[in-house]
Amino acid sequence: HASEGGDQKVAELLELRADALRDRGFGMLPFHGNRIPLGAPLRDMAPEEVTCRWLDAMANAGALLVQAGIARAPADVDLVLVHGYGFPQDLGGAMFAADKTGLLNVRNRLRSRMGEQPEFWAPAPLFDTLIKEGGRFGNMPQQA
Repeated sequence: HASEGGDQKVAELLELRADALRDRGFGMLPFHGNRIPLGAPLRDMAPEEVTCRWLDAMANAGALLVQAGIARAPADVDLVLVHGYGFPQDLGGAMFAADKTGLLNVRNRLRSRMGEQPEFWAPAPLFDTLIKEGGRFGNMPQQA
């Protein structure tokens, strides 16, 4: 049956992605390792690409939380990721990882993925602000 082969391929791709994140030390996987319900087609990806896309998406979500005033500072986002969601402590959190990689690099990767799903990959405006000012997430003051 043709769909059984397709289902098997999807299951294999999901397991490869979950393995890539587990290998980097992620204790908890988004949606318990199941396909994220955004409608994006599955395709083969190297473990490094899986990790990079996941970190970029988490940093973008964190930037939106800070920008909206839901999180007081990027460090608060990282604290929740590490202590609440099992993010590997040695990576320091998605916001720290974005600073380490470079906000311009992260923003450019987010923009390059907008053809897949614009509303998901659109960079938070905070990226542009910090890049223009030569800032970093780690240098932002905590909001009251």
